[in-house]
Amino acid sequence: SHHIRVAALTALCSVIEKLLSSNDLDDGQIKMRDNLLKILREHVHDETGFIRQHCLQLWTSLVIEKKVPVTQYLEVFELGLARLIDIDCVVRKDAVTLVMHMILNNPYFDFDSTRAELEKAQNDAETKLAKLRQEFEKLHKIMEEKKPQSDDEDSGAEDKNIDDNNEMNVDNNQKKEIEENKESYEDQSFQVMSNCFEIQEQAIQQEEIIAFYKDSLRFMDLIEQANRHVVNLFNSSTVADCKEAIHFFVNLHHYRLILPNIEQNLRSMFILIRSVDKSICEAITQAFVKIYFDVGPTVPLA
Repeated sequence: SHHIRVAALTALCSVIEKLLSSNDLDDGQIKMRDNLLKILREHVHDETGFIRQHCLQLWTSLVIEKKVPVTQYLEVFELGLARLIDIDCVVRKDAVTLVMHMILNNPYFDFDSTRAELEKAQNDAETKLAKLRQEFEKLHKIMEEKKPQSDDEDSGAEDKNIDDNNEMNVDNNQKKEIEENKESYEDQSFQVMSNCFEIQEQAIQQEEIIAFYKDSLRFMDLIEQANRHVVNLFNSSTVADCKEAIHFFVNLHHYRLILPNIEQNLRSMFILIRSVDKSICEAITQAFVKIYFDVGPTVPLA
């Protein structure tokens, strides 16, 4: 039964929201969470439209509650993107809702961010990473150069000790100097190794930052694709498609810097005021008021 499957998927989603969404999960819990999320992703492609629709609703709930791991955010967005051209109207409607909320709740940037800012931040991080790698190679080379000296000193010290023991004529000052040099080398080696580990940690952090900015730019590209699909819904013969597309652009109209074609899309939307459907005309009128007279931050409409 479709209803039993929906109930099972809803239960899985509830487990994720209530038990497997904290930041301090152990490896076993993370694996369980990822397995449950995989099941939810797979059912977005279910052969039954009712199941696809419900899965999109569950994903929207997870997004609003900020329960979707950042590492899986783009993959989930692509799921919604693919369903924007679903054959079932109700599925398309919930796909638009999911995509909209993923943009509004995205972990990558605010509504006033620009691609140029993200690209500059990525370039800065890459430059810093290159410098860290150069510094690491420099320190590593110093350690390699120090190794033969250490071996020679140790060998010389051992030979000297043997000679002194055999001849019973130990030069205490020279022995002390050898020990001091050895300790000095060990201290220097420890400091160099410590610096290497610190640089490695910083490099790993920079790599994560770079990956984050790459994902941010990729997310912008996906938003552009979603934007084109939603615009096409204005030409749909289904009233629900038109209304959902209007809802989408009303809630995202503050994202003008991210959606460079949004002004053109809004003009295409306002042409619908000529629609013979009274409900669409009313939706366009409300959209006009919301966009041009409400200057507050973006808040999803109910």
